[in-house]
Amino acid sequence: MFCPHCAKTLRFSQVSEYQVEGMQRYIRCYHCDTWLANSGRIVMTKVVSFYLAAAGFAVSYFWPEWQLPALPVSIFSLVVMLMSHLMDQWSVVEHPPAPRKAKAG
Repeated sequence: MFCPHCAKTLRFSQVSEYQVEGMQRYIRCYHCDTWLANSGRIVMTKVVSFYLAAAGFAVSYFWPEWQLPALPVSIFSLVVMLMSHLMDQWSVVEHPPAPRKAKAG
């Protein structure tokens, strides 16, 4: 993975500062100290399309009478998953939002 700010290679094993909020992930580049974020929508699209493709292939395998409508849906969702995987880029952000604190009681 490359940092879009300094164009140096990043290794996830060496990233020490990060935040996760739902599907949104923030990491800090250890070369230039810039915060990077990925798109939560694209990650959610990836997850939903993966499970839709898996469910469609399972339906078409176990119920052959549903094969005609299930296979095109599965193939389309697989293409969407691959496209969203290619579009998932890290972008530079000012600073991640402060972590939310859980309400007591």
